[in-house]
Amino acid sequence: GDLALAIRENVLMRKADRYGTYHLAHHGYVSWFGFAQEIFALARIRGLELKISNCIPIKSLEYLTPANRPFSSRMNCDKAKQLLEIELPHWRTALNVCLDLYIKESTNDNSIG
Repeated sequence: GDLALAIRENVLMRKADRYGTYHLAHHGYVSWFGFAQEIFALARIRGLELKISNCIPIKSLEYLTPANRPFSSRMNCDKAKQLLEIELPHWRTALNVCLDLYIKESTNDNSIG
């Protein structure tokens, strides 16, 4: 998607000399719960049959993982924007594109979840 195109463009434009670590994420902040809610809402708008009727939010402390999770894992993408001239669209825009591609490629099963 967006990340692959950005990398390809920078390699083709000979910007590979700008090596290093870059953070890249779509604009806007959303929790995992908010992201799931948006997926459900967009699926319903598109008339998709959902196998799950709703999401229930939980606190991070309730989701046990082997590694400690940071309170906030938002990325600062300023370096990629300034040096590589990469700026990804808002996450909602990317989600709409992704869902439309999923629907287009799904021919056998018309349900999510």
